[in-house]
Amino acid sequence: MVDDSDLTAALVAYAGRDIVRWREVEGQTATSRHSDRGFGTIVRVEDRAGRIGIVVHMLYKGGQTVAVSGAAFAQVHSGLSLPDDLKAKLGTVRPNLHPRHAARAPSRPDTSAASPMRQRADYGHLGESPRTLAELTRKAEEGHELVGEDLEWLGRRGHETLLERYLELQKQRGEYMPEAKICSFWRQARIPSKALAATFFLEDRGGRPQTDRFAWTCRAAAFADVFDEGKDSLSLDEAHRCARNALTCRKNDAYAFNCLGRIWFLKGDSDKADKYFSLALKHAGTSEEHVNAEGLGGLGRSLRAVPVAERAQAVEEFLRKDATRYKRLLGNLPAGARRELVERLVAEDPEVFGPLA
Repeated sequence: MVDDSDLTAALVAYAGRDIVRWREVEGQTATSRHSDRGFGTIVRVEDRAGRIGIVVHMLYKGGQTVAVSGAAFAQVHSGLSLPDDLKAKLGTVRPNLHPRHAARAPSRPDTSAASPMRQRADYGHLGESPRTLAELTRKAEEGHELVGEDLEWLGRRGHETLLERYLELQKQRGEYMPEAKICSFWRQARIPSKALAATFFLEDRGGRPQTDRFAWTCRAAAFADVFDEGKDSLSLDEAHRCARNALTCRKNDAYAFNCLGRIWFLKGDSDKADKYFSLALKHAGTSEEHVNAEGLGGLGRSLRAVPVAERAQAVEEFLRKDATRYKRLLGNLPAGARRELVERLVAEDPEVFGPLA
């Protein structure tokens, strides 16, 4: 497999002038070599009179869209994120192939049996069970619902093509698939770049319809997911902006407050995080239990992205603020760390922390 530092050059060599191959990177992320642009999402690939054009939404100056030619892509962008199946395809590309030679690549894809376009990536190194994959494939193609654990299992192992097929089949069967739901689907699969691509339409919309609050909130959460993966402060700023936009669609939206709670936790301010989680419950109406579970579920996702010692410290901070409301955060700790924390807190104050035991 190609080393991550060579991904962009290898991609240009692999894709050449073939727009089908280039479109395999739609929804992925890359980092511009221009210091004033930073991190961005590849929102689409276009055929511009026989030339490849790559449109990237950058996170600089509040978010602007830039375009770059296929031939220049490797010279302008690095830090490209790709699913494992596409990385496996790039492993067949000679690493010393300079991007300028990509113009000589065939304009039509090689669909022979030996072609990387037709080969399935070998996921044996991930310890995956063929029986499990076969079962999930059958469920997906027969239209049975894939639950969140199924989506995460497939996403983490690079089965993006199967996930896309499942999503398309759901649409064909008449399943209502608004952008917010598609965004949530890709977040559950742990592919936030796809979630961001699904909600990019918001950036070009002039008004702020109330129904957009769902998509803005999911987009904010997807940026927070990106931060969890790479600790990029720009993505956290974008998450905050998107959550605020959700609140312009509907004032006092509980789910937007939940998202802001997670964002402030990631910014290192647990007091402000607690404030927004509290506001979410205040405006939850009859959905208080669901809102609390949703908010702490997002917080738990971020907690699981840090080492156990830091995770336990953060959980303790929240328990000291409200042991009853934040009790479910204990589920994000390994059994040993959970037991040690609970025993210590109960010994300190049995009246307050006794229900945790």
